[in-house]
Amino acid sequence: MKKITLDIAYDYNFDLFGISVSAKGYMFAAAINRHLDIELQRIEDLEVKHPKQKEIDAYPVYHFQDLDLEVDFYLIGNKSKQALVPHLKPIDYFWMIKGNYQIKDPIHYTNTFKEIRGVNLAYPVKIEPKNAFVNLLF
Repeated sequence: MKKITLDIAYDYNFDLFGISVSAKGYMFAAAINRHLDIELQRIEDLEVKHPKQKEIDAYPVYHFQDLDLEVDFYLIGNKSKQALVPHLKPIDYFWMIKGNYQIKDPIHYTNTFKEIRGVNLAYPVKIEPKNAFVNLLF
């Protein structure tokens, strides 16, 4: 029998920030809403089955769509039984920006996050190696 291989090309067209924070997800989302004047809403959890794991892990996801800018903002939890992106275990949340939007000043976001009480660390994440970030593609 002939073997067929499926080659999937993923879209990594997004900007990503890593954030370490002591607050719970809903409290942190509310603080981001106040600081950025947006309305993040909790949506369906991101469910991932990691290799060598029997159960599915669920990661909280908050979303806001800016129709004027044609951009989507996501706050994605990195913690469950296992880290969503294992090589970035110290990160509690990822801030993802998708759409027709080019970040001109990533320092603006890192400084804004650092102004929020309880944020210990915020920085732009380089998406390399790409296969390490496949769990963030949805």
